[in-house]
Amino acid sequence: MGIVGAITIAVSVLLFLQPALMISVWPWQLTPLTARVTGAMFALPGLVGLGVALDPRWSSARLILQAQAFSILFILISAARAWDEFNQSNPVTYLFVGGLALLLIGIIAFYLVMESRRKQNPTAV
Repeated sequence: MGIVGAITIAVSVLLFLQPALMISVWPWQLTPLTARVTGAMFALPGLVGLGVALDPRWSSARLILQAQAFSILFILISAARAWDEFNQSNPVTYLFVGGLALLLIGIIAFYLVMESRRKQNPTAV
């Protein structure tokens, strides 16, 4: 979660401070305002990802990861629904959607491993 959080924060900062640069590579059409709003929206999950990575307690990450998994799932469903609005000739489109899909798979796998550990030894996790 730490690396993903740091990458998300970096993208967020670029969207906010350099919207013209990010508009040229973003997978769907943005204006300078919507680029900044999108950057602000990415800041929260990035900071949450860093927070989860820095806190060693599974109990503090459990609910957050559940919420993040559901939100990513809904983003992917929305992307599939609005696929025609994505610039499909832009490789960043596939990086965005593929990255979210891999993140969702990773969160689910991590969650299952940690829940298995918690059930085996409730006081250790």
